[in-house]
Amino acid sequence: MDSIDEDDVARWVSWIATEGKAKRSRNNGEVISRSGYSPKSIKNSHSFLYSIFQWAVRRGHRMDNPAAETRLPKKSVTDDRNKFLTAEEVTTLMPHVEARYRPYVTFLFNTGLRAGELLVLTPEDFTVADGVTYVSVSKNVKTGGDGKSAITGLPKSERSRRRIDVDEGTMSEVWPLIRAAGHGNKIFTYPKPGHSAALNKSM
Repeated sequence: MDSIDEDDVARWVSWIATEGKAKRSRNNGEVISRSGYSPKSIKNSHSFLYSIFQWAVRRGHRMDNPAAETRLPKKSVTDDRNKFLTAEEVTTLMPHVEARYRPYVTFLFNTGLRAGELLVLTPEDFTVADGVTYVSVSKNVKTGGDGKSAITGLPKSERSRRRIDVDEGTMSEVWPLIRAAGHGNKIFTYPKPGHSAALNKSM
């Protein structure tokens, strides 16, 4: 883990952008051609790699994140807008967020949870093992069919069911909210009707 540097990450990005996707023969499985992934797919993969190194930094396996300043292929005008914020962008935005909602933003950024997943968390979703705090994601809140009400249900997919370790700095902001919520109650309170759109407007 600590032997990978910025150049290694840059070479990996270059490779998946040009020949990372392999097309194989249905007969024998041999590679018959190669092509690159889209900028959006590369961005998603890089973000996952970035989170792995962030975990390594928190655990003391290395001092820095070699994926922090990687130059990624630019999207075309038809691609979706890049929705990933950098730490610097979050720091810039934070003073403009209402004080009560700043722990929400910190938790979302440092865990990668969706707003709909954040809004249904209760104290029972948090566990501590060997000094590490984990949050279990098993439900989601969505806008109802009428476009106004909120419905709590399952996450978007099975892959969305996951357990994430949360760093101590983030938890220092969240523990007071957990204690205030009490057993079985939602930790991150928000305006009615209670879906993420309402939270976004209030922040």
